[in-house]
Amino acid sequence: MSDKVRKEKISDARIFYIGLIAAVAVVQIVLKVFTTLVPDVQSQVLSRITEGIMLIFAVMFALRTTFVQPWFGLKIEKSNVRRTVLTCILIAVGIIVLFIAARLVLQHFSEEVAERPFFRAYLNIKHRRYYLISVLLQEILAKGVLQHGVEKNLPDDKWYIALPITALVFGMLHIYHSIYYILGAIGLALASGVLYHRQKNVWSSFVLHFLIAFLPRCFGLK
Repeated sequence: MSDKVRKEKISDARIFYIGLIAAVAVVQIVLKVFTTLVPDVQSQVLSRITEGIMLIFAVMFALRTTFVQPWFGLKIEKSNVRRTVLTCILIAVGIIVLFIAARLVLQHFSEEVAERPFFRAYLNIKHRRYYLISVLLQEILAKGVLQHGVEKNLPDDKWYIALPITALVFGMLHIYHSIYYILGAIGLALASGVLYHRQKNVWSSFVLHFLIAFLPRCFGLK
């Protein structure tokens, strides 16, 4: 590697990590001030604020560094199309079967669950109408920007180090939720991070994220 290329990589790394720290700090400061001024604000509003700020930083990373994946991880390479599609189908079928089984079991032990419709999309709840877009944006930011950038600065055989880094930052961005929600976000980021690394695109992790977050209410589990 030439001195010029090495210097460019170091420069990119510094911009990336400084920007990452700044992004997390800005998000937390903004949300803290916002919740102090408006204590009754819904968590969904805070989520949209978080995503908006992170999107700004994602664009900055794309313009200033080589640490953002081309197309933000949306593009599927031709050699990877079949595997990605099959993975998405298997994830979707597995999660749907799991939630149906959970509903069939829990409705025998909980009157509250049994009284709910067996399946309902609940799109009348405002944020659920846009949840598909919201989840895709989160995956682009968490995987196409954050995880891709961390992995790119590591040796190929050390890619797994990016998983806890990405997961902790992703969990931190949900810090205004309960501790269980934060732990769930960290666990989801770890699992979907493996999918992203193997597929080299966000679609499998997107399907996993969306269905796990969207379907429990549909089947009356919450």
